[in-house]
Amino acid sequence: ITSGMCTRRIGHRSHVTGLVTLLVAALRVSADPVLDENVYVLTPENFDAWIETQEHAIVEFYAPWCGHCQSLAPEWAAAAAKTRKLKPAVPLAKVDADAHPSLAKRFDVSGYPTIKTFKSGVAEEYDGPREAKGIVAFAKKFAGITGSPTAVLRIKTPDDAREIISSSAALIAIFREPVAASAMYKVFSEVAAELPSFVEAPINVSYSASYKEDPVAAAFGIKSIPALLYFSRGAATPTSMPIPRKRTDFTEEAVLGWLEGVLNPAA
Repeated sequence: ITSGMCTRRIGHRSHVTGLVTLLVAALRVSADPVLDENVYVLTPENFDAWIETQEHAIVEFYAPWCGHCQSLAPEWAAAAAKTRKLKPAVPLAKVDADAHPSLAKRFDVSGYPTIKTFKSGVAEEYDGPREAKGIVAFAKKFAGITGSPTAVLRIKTPDDAREIISSSAALIAIFREPVAASAMYKVFSEVAAELPSFVEAPINVSYSASYKEDPVAAAFGIKSIPALLYFSRGAATPTSMPIPRKRTDFTEEAVLGWLEGVLNPAA
């Protein structure tokens, strides 16, 4: 992803497009922004109302014909899937500045993509990374999220697990050895590192691994390994994540999405 910018085009739109724009403007009604791949789509009708409700937000002004914008789009969407789940959330949004020149003019947009941060409604220039991981890191810093990565503890016995569960909520994974060669263990470790940014209450993270029968799995009636278990504090039985048949579908996003559903069942 380059940090280049496309120069704003002047007068390239057809008369038909201009007529459509005028008709749309004449029919303006207030509407909540829709989500497009976790990115909020803003227009003149909903921009101010949406910004007013966000403590932190980052908005991209783009043009559909801009090559740099097209390159940024998948990175922006991937980052948005994570930043909207941060605690506190930092939603990402986008404005088609070609279709909504009034917003482009209002925020002095002369090239694409132009990105603005909004804190309590106040706009500032964004001068951060253009790839997903860097955008997420910027969003955390922007929102003042400073949680340290959760340490992953290895447990060996059911008593180890019960001791952890008795004192806090717990996320326990069970793997086959060798874990060093396991792509799923790598994902699990990445989740542990990100967890403090996505949950409000602390969750203890640990794992058990063995070549043969795993004593922790046996103690909780787990017959299929690998397994990922969530225990609320003091719980005797866990909630198990359905492990995808394709191990490549066991991703950080999938684990965090499942955990969010467990923690917020009514959401």
